[in-house]
Amino acid sequence: MKKFLLLIALIISGLGLNAQSVGSSSIVYYDGYSLKFTVTKLDPAECKVVCDTEPTTPVAVSIPSSVTIEGSTFSVTSIGYSAFSSCSGLTSIEIPNSVTSIGNSAFSNCLLTSIEIPNSVTSIGIEAFSSCSNLESIVVESGNTVYDSRNNCNAIIETSTNTLHSGCKNTIIPNSVTSIGEYAFESCFGLTSIEIPNSVTSIGEYAFESCIDLTSIEIPNSVTSIGNSAFSNCLLTSIEIPNSVTSIGYRAFYYCNGLTSIEIPSSVTSIGKEAFGWCSNLESIVVESGNTVYDSRDNCNAIIETQTNTLLYGCMNTIIPNSVTSIGYTAFSDRDGLTSIEIPNSVTSIGDFAFSDCDGLTSIEIPNSVTSIGHFAFYSCDYLTSIEIPNSVTSIGESAFYSCSHLRSIKCHAVDVPVTATDAFDNCPEDMTIQVPEESVALYQAVEPWKNYNVTEIHLYQIGDYVVVDYEGYSLRYTIINVEPAECEVICETEPITEISITIPSSVEIEGVVCNVTKIGNEAFYSCDYLTSIEIPNSVTSIGNLAFAFCSGLTSIEIPNSVTSIVNFAFYSCDGLTSIEIPNSVTSIGEGAFSYCNGLTSIEIPNSVTSIGESAFSYCDGLESFVVEGGNPNYDSRNNCNAIIETQTNTLLYGCMNTIIPNSVTSIGNSAFVYCNGLTSIEIPNSVTSIGKEA
Repeated sequence: MKKFLLLIALIISGLGLNAQSVGSSSIVYYDGYSLKFTVTKLDPAECKVVCDTEPTTPVAVSIPSSVTIEGSTFSVTSIGYSAFSSCSGLTSIEIPNSVTSIGNSAFSNCLLTSIEIPNSVTSIGIEAFSSCSNLESIVVESGNTVYDSRNNCNAIIETSTNTLHSGCKNTIIPNSVTSIGEYAFESCFGLTSIEIPNSVTSIGEYAFESCIDLTSIEIPNSVTSIGNSAFSNCLLTSIEIPNSVTSIGYRAFYYCNGLTSIEIPSSVTSIGKEAFGWCSNLESIVVESGNTVYDSRDNCNAIIETQTNTLLYGCMNTIIPNSVTSIGYTAFSDRDGLTSIEIPNSVTSIGDFAFSDCDGLTSIEIPNSVTSIGHFAFYSCDYLTSIEIPNSVTSIGESAFYSCSHLRSIKCHAVDVPVTATDAFDNCPEDMTIQVPEESVALYQAVEPWKNYNVTEIHLYQIGDYVVVDYEGYSLRYTIINVEPAECEVICETEPITEISITIPSSVEIEGVVCNVTKIGNEAFYSCDYLTSIEIPNSVTSIGNLAFAFCSGLTSIEIPNSVTSIVNFAFYSCDGLTSIEIPNSVTSIGEGAFSYCNGLTSIEIPNSVTSIGESAFSYCDGLESFVVEGGNPNYDSRNNCNAIIETQTNTLLYGCMNTIIPNSVTSIGNSAFVYCNGLTSIEIPNSVTSIGKEA
């Protein structure tokens, strides 16, 4: 009995020596890469292959027809899911006649130039050859019972269904093909145009998605359906949808920024969400008359769902008809050319993403009929400066005004606080003001997200309101920038055409309210050649970017003691400016603030200045004197050196033709003496260890 049991144990042990199981694998190393073979079936003995270590240099891979795994031979019958996906070194592949299936995305995003499918292959997954931008030739070996490349078409066609499975930049679609399959030409970058024969009745999902070189395509009158994302992210400049088409899928033409016009034939009965979403340059949208589901009533330049009166898609020239009750999902998303639009009082809801990413939208009036503002409705409308929410609104969705980076004022007339998502105003300016009815101020101040902002009672005026005042020979625009206290900025609206001196008033009336002028706006008098002098009131605290840049005729200006900041390039290239007095109120001088002011001969920095930007006084070739007032904590002009020195680092930031570099200076900063034409010689002390760029 013991001998019998020992014999059984030995037999079992011996059988286990070379026992394989499904999932057993072996890695085979080749020159520059390795392949992994995994058992998929024991009887018959079959395995699949994937790339284990990708090649780092261009290589041709030949897949063996069989391989030894744990002592037994297995036929290689399948190429696995994403087997060689994004294998950038793969330039060619030889598939053995043992392979019957090629998995999804098996060779996607490779640099293959050609592919030959053996007659043994009976199954090819979706996206098997997608994003192979160099692919020029596709051939199916004759005798294959499932696929073919009829008429030397440079494509893989499923024989029984006449569906074009995979194509390339050189594909010619045969007249016998009835369907262009899913992902057939996805990310086929070299495809510039292709002729679809009138045998084709359907264009599948993602068929031409991200064909970024495809600018034109003619859809024949035989096609009845255009699948989801069929042409999304293409550079199509025009598209003609034939009268045979009945359905246009989800995101079918999404992100086709080259499209300027769309015409929907009367045959179309179904249009998927975002079908024309984020088509930023659309100027014209027309639905053919006789369509039973959609219309473009009143020449509105939009697609309206007739039964629900929902505006589905609009463009930069849309006029919303008074019969529309709802603005749909992504209706105006990314319409950059849309600067303003009037919403009629028939509209009761503004849908999700309705106006998201409308970068050109500066103002919009929401009528008192609207009850709901959807999720992301005005997401990232960067130049929307103010918004008025009517009393009718009861709900405001998630991220409704998220990242409206210039939204400074909201006027909400709702007595009862609308149900508002906590992130509705996220990433908006922190100093945004919100005005609400007087009796509701405390309610708004108690709930998210309203309480995170300055909530005050409604005024008759708001940020962004402005008035243009005409003077003799010019006009100025005054725009409200703060509500409490009432403050405004000034810019030149109409430039003078003859030499003139301008006096800016300290206050002006806007919408019946007296506003103090506290800022000279960005580019306020930019390149105003005939401006010779200007008087700034002591109500002004800041002078904006490029405010007086290129004012070549400006010879004198007095900065009042109220100004605390002179920002970037404020007086850039004011050639005629011969002197400037910086008051003791100024704490910061921005980048390039006085650069290229060639008429300036002297500069005195008061002890209040704690920040001087790069190139603030660079390229001023007439400067003879620099003085920093005593007591300045950040800068000095030690030893009467005629320069500006950063005290802590001992870096000479700005010098002139009369500068004497002190022995304590360790570094000469970037552009310190650039364009100092009067500088004939200078002694650099041995304390200096570095000389900056363009010093």
